[in-house]
Amino acid sequence: MKLDPIVLITIFLISSCALTKPAVVPAEIQLNEIQFNSLVKESVNTCIQEAWLSDFLNDKNERPVVLISKISNDAKIQGNLNTGTSLFESEFIKSGQVRVVKSTEQQQNISPTDLVKGESVDYVISANFIKQIESSPAIIIFVVSLWGDDSTLPILEVKKELNTNLSEY
Repeated sequence: MKLDPIVLITIFLISSCALTKPAVVPAEIQLNEIQFNSLVKESVNTCIQEAWLSDFLNDKNERPVVLISKISNDAKIQGNLNTGTSLFESEFIKSGQVRVVKSTEQQQNISPTDLVKGESVDYVISANFIKQIESSPAIIIFVVSLWGDDSTLPILEVKKELNTNLSEY
């Protein structure tokens, strides 16, 4: 009895699929609104307490103009991050320490170092979720960076660890 090559290939493919293990997909990290609001508020409070602000106020005798850049999500956090820039803007405005310029959609796609040089602002704030260590539970760091017009590196970085144990919120 001679088997057709197509039948042999089909049998081989079906049997090989049955023998392979399905890929393990890591659990996605969910970020709820309470966590996100807390991260932003803590980051803004830390930013306005740093020396850059008092130095600027002493040198220029006016509040700096700040533009909020987009929030990057390198850690692939799941949640509604679309309100992030407006939340940052709101928190900085509430502080009364800086003047905030609302960013446009086009500005959201420009790197902070290019953005601060091309706009009439004193500083640009950017933020990013970074997956620090491949572990369980995952360690996620929320990094807020302050960029000046002559900086290729951030003037200030505020790092907040995101607790991935949602039961604590």
